[in-house]
Amino acid sequence: MEQQTALVYDIKEFGILFKDTAIAAKYANQILMDTLKTYKQDINVDNIVSCTGAPAGDPSTIGLWQWVTETNDGQGSMLTAHSVCRYGSISLTAPACPWNACAPDSADCSACNSDWQLSAATP
Repeated sequence: MEQQTALVYDIKEFGILFKDTAIAAKYANQILMDTLKTYKQDINVDNIVSCTGAPAGDPSTIGLWQWVTETNDGQGSMLTAHSVCRYGSISLTAPACPWNACAPDSADCSACNSDWQLSAATP
């Protein structure tokens, strides 16, 4: 329990970042809960992901991207249960936002909700 408390304190003090960008509370809270749940458990999970149904165009290249949570100091990381299949010209490009900020109509996370980044004016 002490380790969990320290993790919550660190996250509240330093915030949650995605590629050096602060995440708005609406998305950060869900990522915090996901992270706490994962760090509290010592389990192995088999997660089967099927990258099928490539959109029209060039589906010759398929990329499976999985989100990873990492500590601020880079000493700890975990694979999340969140992933996305990307095809063609974007297959080798990482999504530009956290898993829970992908636009609802963007199965490949090529579009993100506009409100996921914490603006400088937001406390």
